[in-house]
Amino acid sequence: MKISDHVFTYENTNFISFEVLKSLFDSNTSKNQCGKIECNFELEYILKITKDITAIPDTVNYNHFESLLIVLKYLKAVADKNLSQLLQGIFFKIFSSKNIVDSTNTDARIEEVFCKNIFVQSESSLKEAIISAFINTLMLKHVFCDENLIILSIKNEFFDTSLFNEHIPYKNLLINNFKVFSILENHLKNPEIFKIFKVLLKEININSLIFFRYQISKFKSKNHIFVFPIHIFKAITVSNVSDSTGIMIYELGLAVDKNLEYFTLKNLSIDSDDIISFLKKHKVKGLIFDNVRRCSGFNGFESFMSLQETLEYIEIRNFKTKFNWWINFCKKLNVRKVILIFNSIFIAENFINEFITLNFSINFIYFEIDFCYSKLSKEFCDSLKYLRFLHTLKLSNYESNINLEPYIVNVMKNMPELKNVTIYHKYFSNKFYRLLFQKPKIRVLHIRNVILNKKTLKLNSFNNYKYLTQIFLSNLKIDTFSLNEIFKLENLKVLSLRFCDIESIEKSYYEKFIPRNIKSLYLYDSNLNKTKEFNLLNELKFLENLHLSSRKIYSNYLSGINQNCNLTLKTLCYKYGICDINDLNRIMNLQILEELNLYESRFVNIRFYQLGENCRFLNSLRILNLWGVCMCLKDLEYLRNFKNLQNLRLSFSGVRFVQFNFNIISLSRASSFFKQIYNNFNHQHTSNFLYEEGIEILH
Repeated sequence: MKISDHVFTYENTNFISFEVLKSLFDSNTSKNQCGKIECNFELEYILKITKDITAIPDTVNYNHFESLLIVLKYLKAVADKNLSQLLQGIFFKIFSSKNIVDSTNTDARIEEVFCKNIFVQSESSLKEAIISAFINTLMLKHVFCDENLIILSIKNEFFDTSLFNEHIPYKNLLINNFKVFSILENHLKNPEIFKIFKVLLKEININSLIFFRYQISKFKSKNHIFVFPIHIFKAITVSNVSDSTGIMIYELGLAVDKNLEYFTLKNLSIDSDDIISFLKKHKVKGLIFDNVRRCSGFNGFESFMSLQETLEYIEIRNFKTKFNWWINFCKKLNVRKVILIFNSIFIAENFINEFITLNFSINFIYFEIDFCYSKLSKEFCDSLKYLRFLHTLKLSNYESNINLEPYIVNVMKNMPELKNVTIYHKYFSNKFYRLLFQKPKIRVLHIRNVILNKKTLKLNSFNNYKYLTQIFLSNLKIDTFSLNEIFKLENLKVLSLRFCDIESIEKSYYEKFIPRNIKSLYLYDSNLNKTKEFNLLNELKFLENLHLSSRKIYSNYLSGINQNCNLTLKTLCYKYGICDINDLNRIMNLQILEELNLYESRFVNIRFYQLGENCRFLNSLRILNLWGVCMCLKDLEYLRNFKNLQNLRLSFSGVRFVQFNFNIISLSRASSFFKQIYNNFNHQHTSNFLYEEGIEILH
């Protein structure tokens, strides 16, 4: 092809960067490479827009938008601020255009554009970039947290991650206060904004809506009607509402679709009659009361609960109720998951007294209780036998004794499908430990000693080394033999030791320690110095996640990471540790590391920047936490080498702001936090400067 025939030239300075095209620059070849791209749209036109965003036409149709998505996906557009600007420009033209070319059937066209594999199969970073651009166009602040979308009123606004319920199988849209809700709802009066917003949420599996600090009394009209598309959500949470809760629940009842599956009330007061009225209209399968105070209608609520037919999952936390409805409730065939967290011994004992009257089998597969240190009885353990279909059993904070333990274990023996067991309490005998570890088919085992005096874990030889895959131990002493038995488990994937003391390992045991397939290792404030001659990390060949947190970890410990982990380790957390040159030289060879957390770690005779240009994870790292790490100017300059960093956390000590130009850090979609500890500069001026540069600051 003649150079004069070309219609588009891609350069390294292109406004939108494409990884596929950029790779041609990095291929170190001087030969001209020819290729062919076949498509059914005007590729030249779309590529010109990615070079010059002023080329975006005043009237944008969805054919253009679909073509742009195809180009962004298959040429692998870099999700940076330039891409955000381009997408914002497109959305702005769509929202402001009065005559959209294909407006005759915009609902179907929007669905077609976003529901195709073009969007669904795109990288998560591209999806988030599209949604971020959409929300930025509305002049709203937002952040993603584990694929949940949080809309904020200001940068760095606190949001409560406990609102995200792991038992609800949907990602969440959290509207963090009433002001944000009002602004967003006003935008949604625009039909185009409404339609696109609705489809975008659907395509990233955001089907759960969370109202936080909603204020119904702020509306001038008492008969306010929601513009917000509440009907599209399958789960709704109402939290921290301080006024007119009944009115809000009533209006939600009018706006919510019949397909509502999960309903959560948290940190509020409400009349039982309002709850009953809502639940009669909406036959939910999941009901969660978390720190809810009822003002009236106690007896009516108890009667209503005993008649529930559709519930599959109920969660009650710090909720005052009598459990006289419990037996009738258990007779319902649909109930599968029950979580009860008590903050009152009186209420816990009321439940226990009702539970022991159980005399028929029930179909629960998940049963979790926090007893608030109530005493368990033999009768309670006997009644547990009726939950023979359980997959998960979690018993926390109960008073027990050595005579009761055999009954608990015997009950577990009669649960053939039991795979996940959690036991938190004050007393464990060695026999109880051994029985828990020997229970056939258990895959996941959590044991926590909740008193200060650590009990010693002394296991016998296992009868079977194939079942357990995840072990979580807390506040225990672990003898050499027990640790050896744990490492013999052939399918162990996750091991977590929190506040555990490991006894000295004798040389005669070195050969016996054969950890096989552990992928995630968590050691929190556990005594590792006694194993100094035996470096555990050197034995683990397939680690993907390594979390070490202790001021007792000696330097040179990370240098023992097995060489095979260069191609497997994705997350390295090393809190309060000591790093020397050997540790740094070992870390730099991790080739696919995505998250590095060195929170308050101390570097001995080295600096962070000495990772150097040959560091193997410069392109893969997404999250970096250097909070509390002593930084110098060269360390800060070195950060620009991480090309795909998305989240950076720093604190500064010993570096004057006037010495450093923050523009040299290129962080796509960064969420950066800085602690100010200087006295000799204008704090407000610096804060404003950082905000202007798109860098968030934490005071």
